[in-house]
Order: sequence, then structure tokens, then C-alpha cells
Amino acid sequence: TGVRAVQETNGEQFDADGVSVDQFIAQRLARPGMHDGLVTGMATYWPHTRLFFRKPREKVTGQNNPVQVWKNLFGSYVPPSAGKDWASLDRQSVIDTVRGQLRALETRVGADDRKRLAAHLDHMRTLELRLEAAAKAPSCDPGAGPKGEAPSYPAAATLMLDIIALALRCDVSRVASFCFTGPGGGGNIVYDWLAAEGRHHDLSHGSRPKAGDWQYDSLVKIGRYHAETLATFLDTLDAVPEGTGTMLDNTVVLWTSEHPGNKVGADDHDRHDVPFVLFGSGGGYFKTNRLVDAK
Repeated sequence: TGVRAVQETNGEQFDADGVSVDQFIAQRLARPGMHDGLVTGMATYWPHTRLFFRKPREKVTGQNNPVQVWKNLFGSYVPPSAGKDWASLDRQSVIDTVRGQLRALETRVGADDRKRLAAHLDHMRTLELRLEAAAKAPSCDPGAGPKGEAPSYPAAATLMLDIIALALRCDVSRVASFCFTGPGGGGNIVYDWLAAEGRHHDLSHGSRPKAGDWQYDSLVKIGRYHAETLATFLDTLDAVPEGTGTMLDNTVVLWTSEHPGNKVGADDHDRHDVPFVLFGSGGGYFKTNRLVDAK
């Protein structure tokens, strides 16, 4: 949210006094009936706090059952008719007509108006590129979806991220969030399939273990698992062609934690030197391959 949490006394320890960035973007998209702002996670009973807010102190509780999430997204989904993108064809025709009129008008107006016309032509070119990308995007068939009971961790985490990627590809959602575990220690699970000892939340608080300590080794195993699972999700986005690039090129993925890490002297939820990693450039909006020190 970028604003301080406020302490409450109504059963929740903390609320945020502002909207979270994911919900802010979803609201700006203003696509009624879509699932923009989808919030998912593996531990959605977060007794201390939430990460996602529609508005100040109005929290969004995530969904942790991938089978149910798929039903919510695709239970009544009807794929667009293949090869019949009439809206794109109509828009392309309008752009061609208006562009010609603007070119003719350029010769009859002053310098300031020519600048405005040039900016408008640039905007229309952007629209053309979006239409071309939409036309080249593969058709979306969500398939039959998962059946039966929801799988357990870690299969459930992989399935949930696959569903998010499918939702983006089918354009039923443009903003989605995923938590490996709940903030404030929700779940406090044991990553036993990694041969990691101890509960994650307990390991990340209190002492600062050093390399060679079993606590340190467990934290490394858990961190590596999170990173590798995220990398698989990014590979999924990068495998979908869109326009002259891939879905990942046209997406922004933010990876971060509420916890600053294993730094000596740091408070458990210190807000200084917390790493934020962005993948994808949002269609070229963000300059990539750099490290930014925000001091």
C-alpha cells in the first residue's frame, strides 16, 4: 500500500490505511465482470494482517483452493470465436481513416497544433500495435480444468500459478496476486518436502543464523524453492507469443517480501533495504537489466 498500517482492536491486529497497488490498478482498468485484482495464496487465513486492500481498511482475503479458483474464472468462460475479431477490424479501419484526415490537416495548422496532431498520431500508432498483438495472440482454450479435491502444497502452488498465467492469457484477469504464505506468519508451515527443518515463520524471526546453522540452511532451501517456482511461472509467460515479443514482455511481475531478510540488527519487519524485483517491462515501459538503489 505504501502507507503505514494502523493497529485495530476488533480482532485484527493491523489494517492498512490505503489501497494496495494491485487493487488500485484493477480499479483503474474498470472492466466490469472481469477478475482483475484476483488475490490468491497458499495460506489465506492471515490472523494478524492482510496485504491487499480495496480501499483504506477494507481488506481482500485471498483464495487458496486452485480448483475453486479455476471454477470461478472459467466455469462459464466462452472462448472468442477463432478468426472473427470484428472489433479489431473495425478499429483498424477507423484508425486508417482518421490518420489520413490528420495528415491532411497537418499542412493547414500552426506549429503548436502540429505538435498536438503528432502526439495524437503516436497514440493511434500505439493502438495499432496493440491490435496487431491481439490478432497474433494464440487462441485461449482453458481446457477442462482440475477436478476433485485441491492438491496439497507444493502441487497446489504450482497449479495456482498455472491458473493465473492462463487467466492472463485468456484476458479474464489483468491483475493477479499470489502469496507463498500469509503475512504475519499465516500458516507458519513446515517445508518438509524440501528437507527443511522448522516452521518458516519461526525461522525468519528472532535470531540471525549463520551459514552452517540448520536454521540458515532451511531458510536457504525455502528461499530457493520460492525463486525456482517463480522462475517457472515467468517461463510460462515467456512461452506465449504476443505481437513482436512474449506475454512476459508485456507484463510486469513484482516479487517481494514483507520481511527484509536475515540481516544482523534489522527488525523483523524493517522497511529499509527491502528488495523489490520486477520482471518484464510492461510493453517497454520499464527499463530492464538494472539495479536501482532507492536509498
